[in-house]
Amino acid sequence: MIKKNYFIFIFILLFDFGNLLSAQSINYTQRIGVTKLWKESIKKYVKPITNLESADYSDLTFLDSLLIDKKYIFIGESSHEVSEFYKLKLRLIKYLHYKLGFNVIAFEENMGICSYFNEIKTQLSIINQQRVLFDSDGRCTETLDLIKYLDSTNISVTGFDVQITSLAIFYSIIRKHFCKFPESLIKEDSLLLSISDANNQPDTLNEIERKIEIDNWRKEIVNLVCSWEDILKDSSIFGEKNRTTILLKKSIQERTSWLKLIPNISPECRDSVMAANLVWMIRELFPNEKIIIWAHNEHIAKKSDSFHNMGSMLPDSISEKSYVLGLYAYQGYSGVYGSSVKLVKNKRNSLGAIINSANYEISFCDFSNQSRDKQNLWMFKKMKTISWAFQRPIIIPAVYYDGIIQIKDISPQHLIGQ
Repeated sequence: MIKKNYFIFIFILLFDFGNLLSAQSINYTQRIGVTKLWKESIKKYVKPITNLESADYSDLTFLDSLLIDKKYIFIGESSHEVSEFYKLKLRLIKYLHYKLGFNVIAFEENMGICSYFNEIKTQLSIINQQRVLFDSDGRCTETLDLIKYLDSTNISVTGFDVQITSLAIFYSIIRKHFCKFPESLIKEDSLLLSISDANNQPDTLNEIERKIEIDNWRKEIVNLVCSWEDILKDSSIFGEKNRTTILLKKSIQERTSWLKLIPNISPECRDSVMAANLVWMIRELFPNEKIIIWAHNEHIAKKSDSFHNMGSMLPDSISEKSYVLGLYAYQGYSGVYGSSVKLVKNKRNSLGAIINSANYEISFCDFSNQSRDKQNLWMFKKMKTISWAFQRPIIIPAVYYDGIIQIKDISPQHLIGQ
């Protein structure tokens, strides 16, 4: 998932302390203007989803025809840490698995760690399984329900992200699978991570001191990369061939490539690696499987005007077999790194306002089978959306997604122990 950084943290603190309220206070409905023709015709295009958790899936049968020739469904979310998104995703996963034969889930997490989950899911408690599969932002009661479901099925779990949210977990897995792995390298890598974190903090050094520190940091990176590359050549460590060890080795290779990019890492760099990992995973590990891909909207979207994102980098051979489903919210409160943040208001003729004019609690709208006319012109126009509770990215709905689901009211996830 998209990770914490200093800028976002400060932005949230300054955003609007009046919004840091309990999600229990959702008791309003925005009244936002929508072009009359679009409002009058909206139910021609929007279907209701009646429930977030029901085992009666009659309201999801619209997926059958949309996915009849698809092998991959991308399910996004406009923000992490949202209770209703987790619940709806779990319900979609259950339907996709039992009714439509999707047997693999790829998370926006490290591939080695996620794949290890398949080995230990019957050995660890539900809480410890959750710690392996999700970083701190996803450790909530809602994902415990997902873990319980994964434990009860034959669904294979994997990931495609290059970032490692917990080096402690990553290295504990490596120690288990590669007993000859040098402890000194683990310590060296952990030290580098702490230096990296320090370099992302506000500058307290003068210009000369800062330059010396960064130059030394870069030398440490070069030395670490060389150490990793030497280890990767050692067949006595990586000789065993099974899915988990293959993925762990692949994770180490990707981490080595990632370290080479420091300090010139950008969102586009990360998404390019995620796209390459996803293609490799599909072609090498699961060529005959139907796969659910779980990530933020900005990663899965088929296009992005702000940066070259993962969805836009996938080859046509995969895109043509994919259905890209964005998840949005109209109003309410999102969790943002542990805080409860009220969503900014929708604008006139924004995506949220148009979909909400259907007056459903949960709305689904397909763009993939639409021909442009006056009644649905909004699908093909640039319009504002809401992301991360406080951002207003502009998208063209039918260009960015094959379809979207919008939940009218959202609330933050329920953190474990709270």
